[in-house]
Amino acid sequence: MSNVLAFCEFNGAQLRSSALANLSFARLAAQAQGGDVVALLVGAGAGAAGPDAARYAPKVVVVDDPGLSHYLAEVYAPIVAEQAKAQGAAVISATATAVGKDLAPRVAGLLDAGMASDIAKLSGKDTFVRPILAGNA
Repeated sequence: MSNVLAFCEFNGAQLRSSALANLSFARLAAQAQGGDVVALLVGAGAGAAGPDAARYAPKVVVVDDPGLSHYLAEVYAPIVAEQAKAQGAAVISATATAVGKDLAPRVAGLLDAGMASDIAKLSGKDTFVRPILAGNA
């Protein structure tokens, strides 16, 4: 039984729309893993978005610090990796935004774990489906 840690981006007191898609995927992954979804909010003012995240995930972890007001992968990645360990996460999800694409490889590196990008769907506990494009498609 392993949890799924969903790194959620927010804007003020609201989750970004991309975070909702992330949480939807996290629910499916948690069901396959036999665990729960843990929404992770990191950044200055993250606490304000906590109640909104609680509407979509059974557990919300907030790392709210004024020093995190500007995103920097080298600062955020150790926080996400530490929380993944603390929450017993087998899967960490993030959306394909600029932040998600920048953060995910660094977190995977810190955890010495594999990374799958651009996931379209989940077809098993550890089986992910992603689109394959070739040529000028």
